[in-house]
Amino acid sequence: MFALKKVPIGDSVNRKWFYQVIKEVKLLEQLKSHPNIISYRHSWLERDRVADVGPEVTCAFILMDWADGS
Repeated sequence: MFALKKVPIGDSVNRKWFYQVIKEVKLLEQLKSHPNIISYRHSWLERDRVADVGPEVTCAFILMDWADGS
């Protein structure tokens, strides 16, 4: 099982926010396997809706292993 984090970036890309998201992804990529850290798998950009109403916007998707709490 996996967990998927969706981070809206928007259409008029706010560079500061965009670079913060990219920085998070790069840090996750650098983490090595450890029993107390959830593993990063993959990330990508895609247009999607943030809510049931409203336009599609560019979002960053970050795929990680699922933490079942056990």
